[in-house]
Amino acid sequence: MASPSGTVVLFAYTFFSIEFVINIFVLAIACLNLAIIGTTKLLHPNLKCILITQSVAVVFITFIIAFVNMLTYYYSWRITQFNLLTSIFSTTLSFVEFLAIIIIGRYNRLKYNSQIEEASANNYHIGQRYQVLENVKTAKQLFPTFLCIFLSNLAFVILCIIITTNVAKEEYQIVLIYAFFFLIGTILAGAIEISVITHHPLLKRRVARLLKRFFYLRRSIQIDETPHSVELAINRRDGMNEATEHFKTLQKLWNK
Repeated sequence: MASPSGTVVLFAYTFFSIEFVINIFVLAIACLNLAIIGTTKLLHPNLKCILITQSVAVVFITFIIAFVNMLTYYYSWRITQFNLLTSIFSTTLSFVEFLAIIIIGRYNRLKYNSQIEEASANNYHIGQRYQVLENVKTAKQLFPTFLCIFLSNLAFVILCIIITTNVAKEEYQIVLIYAFFFLIGTILAGAIEISVITHHPLLKRRVARLLKRFFYLRRSIQIDETPHSVELAINRRDGMNEATEHFKTLQKLWNK
């Protein structure tokens, strides 16, 4: 069995370290999304349910993967033909979903534009147009999610093909391949969580307001501590002056 070179070991540790840092970041973003989406009343109930389920799934899947890796110590490298077939089916299904969300978004956009052009005093139905506009926003919101899910499934198919065709012969090569594809999956999971905020203007403004309030509180605490520090320095200086005067008085009395 060939031993890995120093460069391969460095790459493996780099992949695992980056994945670990990104997982912490993804968990933080997922918890932030849960806090923002769970308390808001600005989203459509269906979209709110989808986004909350998505964030909860990211949190639980991350912990499950970490727990399984801890138990197996990354020794479960075997991929069967059934795993390959199911991954291909999942990738095909996610690609169909990705195309469907594009078609739904374009259809509702064209429908909304046609309703605006045909609007008049007689056929002005604001409720119907509002629903169509909400469908457009929902499609725009879910577009990056479906794209990242498709890319994640596609990456897993490539991983299954590499393992089942025995492209990697040595164990350290398999470990490196797994580390690379796990890193890709983690990055895509982070992209899904970030897109929840960046692709919805109301949520984006709410997060910006929350972060601004947080940094303002930190700044105000620092400003409040500054006068206190100055006051302590002045009191310390006055105390030293009083002590000096006291010792001078004692010295004069002693000399007498």
